[in-house]
Amino acid sequence: MKRAVEIPVIAVGQISDPHQAETILRAGQADMIALARPAIFNPHWVWQAAYALGEETFYPRQYIRGHPSRWGERGAAIVGNHTYENRPQNDSRE
Repeated sequence: MKRAVEIPVIAVGQISDPHQAETILRAGQADMIALARPAIFNPHWVWQAAYALGEETFYPRQYIRGHPSRWGERGAAIVGNHTYENRPQNDSRE
C-alpha cells in the first residue's frame, strides 16, 4: 500500500504488541501506528511499550510513584536521567 500512494500511511487493526508496531514502522510498511482497543484496555500502553522497547519516557510528577522502578521505595523521584526534586522551578512540564 505504501508504495502505491504518496501520502502518509497509518497501520491499524490487530496491532497490540510494541515490537510488532516497531517492526511495521522500521520495515517502512507504515508511517504511523493507530491503536484503539489496546489503548482503551490499558491507558498506559504507550508508557509500557516505550519501556519494553528500551526507551525512556517522561512521567508527570504525580505519576512517578506508580512507575515499577519506584515500587516500595521512598525518597527522590528518579526515573531514567530525570531527578524531579532538582528540576528548575520554572519548568513547565509539571
